[in-house]
Amino acid sequence: MGRIEIPVDTSVTERAEFALFLRGLRQASGLTYDQLAKRARVSAATLKRTASGMGSIPSEHNVRAFLEACGSDEKTTSKAMSLRLRARRSERGGGGRVTPILIATAYELSKALKVIHQNYGSPSYRTMGEKAGGAYLLSISSISRILNGQMLPVNEQQMIAFLKGCGMPRGKAFGQWLDAWSRATGKPLTSKPNAAKFQAKAHILEELLSLANSEQSNDGVEMFLRGLAQPRGPMERLVRNNPGYRRAQPPTPTVGGTPRG
Repeated sequence: MGRIEIPVDTSVTERAEFALFLRGLRQASGLTYDQLAKRARVSAATLKRTASGMGSIPSEHNVRAFLEACGSDEKTTSKAMSLRLRARRSERGGGGRVTPILIATAYELSKALKVIHQNYGSPSYRTMGEKAGGAYLLSISSISRILNGQMLPVNEQQMIAFLKGCGMPRGKAFGQWLDAWSRATGKPLTSKPNAAKFQAKAHILEELLSLANSEQSNDGVEMFLRGLAQPRGPMERLVRNNPGYRRAQPPTPTVGGTPRG
């Protein structure tokens, strides 16, 4: 039977919540720290520190090793990493809300990049480089100069690497920050995510609605819809609910005066 753990210090709420969550996972697994260590290939002492609630917030690597050893699923892992991020923000301080669509100058972008870094828990420069894909994309010296306000990402690829290095997921906000970089530096974007796909879908939808509004035949509309890649639900519903398309529907066949179907 393992020794009783030292109670978690609850004076810092975010840190305490994180530590208690990890301890709860270990207890639910029914495993000792020595047993977890064999699974995680990390020392038992390291795992104990990870869930101790003492000292600095544990590294992402050690937290993931702890979670994997406990057999955590994707939802639990996401919750744990969110709690770690909150604890890290509380430890490091700073941060705040920054809105990419309001960024217009190099000075504003420089300040915003520092806040982004803080909002994602101030990851170490080495961690950022690893998440970005390597030093050739985002070197430690470049990270240091960006966060110290001495330079902005020199090109679009380095801006992408910086955002990835901080831990920002791909999505709407990611694209908005690329737009902000373009405005602040005066450099055009060359590979904004999904731009070509959006343009292609807009063109297809325009063609579909034009056919639907003709009120002549739905054959062309049906041919377009069958040719679209799945999933196509929202676009298909929009077209099928178009008044022109609905008016062009053939009458329902009847048998003896009663609709068939």
